[in-house]
Amino acid sequence: RRNVPGLSAARADIIVAGAAVIARLVRRLGTQQILVNERGIRDGLILSMIGEHAGAAAAEQSRPQNRMEWVRIFARKCRSNERHCEHVANLALQIFDGIRARYELPPLGRDVLQAAALLHDIGYLISHSKHHKHTYHLIMHGDLPAFSPHEVELIANVARYHRRAFPKRSHSNLASLSDEDRRLIAQLSGILRVADGLDRTHSQSVSSVKARALRNRLRFDLEAVTDPVVDRADADRKSDLFKRIFDTELELVWRKPQQHGRIPGPPRRPKLHVVAAG
Repeated sequence: RRNVPGLSAARADIIVAGAAVIARLVRRLGTQQILVNERGIRDGLILSMIGEHAGAAAAEQSRPQNRMEWVRIFARKCRSNERHCEHVANLALQIFDGIRARYELPPLGRDVLQAAALLHDIGYLISHSKHHKHTYHLIMHGDLPAFSPHEVELIANVARYHRRAFPKRSHSNLASLSDEDRRLIAQLSGILRVADGLDRTHSQSVSSVKARALRNRLRFDLEAVTDPVVDRADADRKSDLFKRIFDTELELVWRKPQQHGRIPGPPRRPKLHVVAAG
């Protein structure tokens, strides 16, 4: 049984009992076909739970005016940390806009990146462990009606690779995608990793990112009131994919917000005008 193609060796001891149950069930129902769900019971329970709230959410809210609102509604159903994910999405878009011309990033990539950033942590709904993989499954089987199936697949994969392993051709979730799609996923995932690192403390201390192209590297000026030591260190730690896919070195520099206009001083004392009587 261990040599049967497609049969996991770990299930060789229980496959006979399992087949007996299926055979009895098929005879009882009088069917000739069986549709096998490729996910587990936990995935189904989570999606069912999300679905239970869909009707109430739809009744409470008017139809979204743009497709990012659909993304936010789905993130809310999954109890996402909205403040953190919104901030990460804003930072990611600033990076995307800053390097778009230099690396000829396609316009489609901007929406895919924003959606992936807004949803990148929804996998916590299932488990902290491997939450990036749970995020992928939830997006693939979730409710994003404003996006095409191809766009949903790109969003799910970008969110999937916001941490841990780099995208590889051997990964089953990438096998059916084109080389162009795989490259775009790696580019956007690299950006998302850096943006996510820039809010490692979930304090939104880095208010903006400005990308500057130097001779042999990119420099990101990070605007923050105080030096975001932890966020900057985590972004640097998570920048390996970014540096590999864009073939560049990356420098993260802290900048204080610029003061616009004159800083008002203390109020002046009013002058006293003495008028002589008489």
